[in-house]
Amino acid sequence: MDYRYDPMYQRGHDPSGREQQPAAQPGPDPEPVEVSPVTPVGEAALEHGNGQQIPPPEPATGSNPYLLVLMISGLVLIAAGIVSIVAGGQLMNMRMMPTSVEDQQGSFQMMTYGQSLITLGPFLLALGVGTLLGVTFLKAHNWQRLNPGATGRR
Repeated sequence: MDYRYDPMYQRGHDPSGREQQPAAQPGPDPEPVEVSPVTPVGEAALEHGNGQQIPPPEPATGSNPYLLVLMISGLVLIAAGIVSIVAGGQLMNMRMMPTSVEDQQGSFQMMTYGQSLITLGPFLLALGVGTLLGVTFLKAHNWQRLNPGATGRR
């Protein structure tokens, strides 16, 4: 029986009111858990067979290659957005005076393609700027983690 809820809606409820409360029985004592020593960085220390501790490996130094790829991707997206807006504007502003129906159809297709490029450009710009901002925040977070005294808080 769960005593947080009304007994009328639980299994084993006797409407005559003669039900007995089950006696709480203590469970077995839990086994003690052995905890391995932890380094100041928070990593578990390894041990040799003779009880000597092995220091954890040093963190990798240098820049993260994935952040470099993200920075390049952000710059490419910004450039693609600018090119898309400029190229779409040029396609929209072409002064074509078609004389036949086939030329009119081609002119309409170029204008539609230009509108699509102009519409896509701001999204590419926003995605590129967002990517570069994200990389900047990641770099700032890593710098702050490595230089805890230089945060300016006192």
